[in-house]
Amino acid sequence: MNVAQLTSLRLLSRLLALALALAWISCSEMVAQVSPEQQAQMLLESAHRALNEKQYEAAIARYREFLQKFPNHPQANLARYGWAVALLEGPSRDYKTAVELLNPVLGQADFPFRPFAVYYAGWAQRGLGWQALRESYGKPPDQSAHLQREAQARFEQAAKHFESAVGAFAQRFAQAEKDPQAPWRDWLARARCDWAEMLLHTNRPKEALTAVEPFSHDPNLAKTPYRLAARYYEGQARLLLGDPAGAGKALAELAPFTHPDFGLHARYLLARAHQELGDRAEAALHYDQVLSGYQTFREQATKMLQNPASFGNDPEQRARLESWLKQPPEFVQRAALYRAVLFYEEEQFHECATRLELLLKLNP
Repeated sequence: MNVAQLTSLRLLSRLLALALALAWISCSEMVAQVSPEQQAQMLLESAHRALNEKQYEAAIARYREFLQKFPNHPQANLARYGWAVALLEGPSRDYKTAVELLNPVLGQADFPFRPFAVYYAGWAQRGLGWQALRESYGKPPDQSAHLQREAQARFEQAAKHFESAVGAFAQRFAQAEKDPQAPWRDWLARARCDWAEMLLHTNRPKEALTAVEPFSHDPNLAKTPYRLAARYYEGQARLLLGDPAGAGKALAELAPFTHPDFGLHARYLLARAHQELGDRAEAALHYDQVLSGYQTFREQATKMLQNPASFGNDPEQRARLESWLKQPPEFVQRAALYRAVLFYEEEQFHECATRLELLLKLNP
């Protein structure tokens, strides 16, 4: 390198250093000009934007940062709510933290998103209930009983939240003059189904039936994506209340029983309704379809777990797939038992023995 080149390089370095210094001074002046309130608003808006774009981890990080820096900000509860939604809607599914975040939000009567906050509080409590129930499997009797009691308490709390959400969404829907384009209709339908689910899990079928009955006579609810779920819960409730004919009518609407969440169980319930009505042929057909459907599900579940993107990497869905692969759900085992009973009543003893052997394989 000659002298001219060296001199040029030194001059360039000095100019670059000067430019960086000026840029730093300018940046510092800009930061100084932004008030703490403006900084808080910018951070909160950034978190909201990340949540709306379903960038859940980014939203969680920004809401957390906001509350760390501005814990007493007037919009702190809005940040807590957004953080809880990101935890529930995203892959984290941190139900415990969501409950803790939503508790102070529920205490604010004029919170603008209160109906949603109440609904998400129910979702979080239900999630904790399912976690406790899963943990109870395989535990010693005393531990299992304790976890099952905890699950029931969580389900009871979830039912209360969902009931409150139903009232709040119904009020908003009425105020919107039942505009089919407004979001309140679908949220009302969704909350009614979740409320019915929790009522069934806490052994209150009569109340569960009341929760979903409006789907039968309210055209607004019948047009929502939750109509089939409502019929499913209605079928369960009617069967538990000793109305197999009404249960069969509701459950038959779910044919061909392909819904990924409850299709197979709905077919089982329909088989039970037919059996109680003395229609053995139809009952036998549906029991067989449940058993073959479970084998198909196992094959699909294995492939899905190898490709988590196929179910959105949803932790709840993963837990469901893994548990069904590990051991058939109780209703599948009952389907094998009742099918054997039907063979026995028809004096087809060899077939009966074969089905009982299948049951022992399903659950040694």
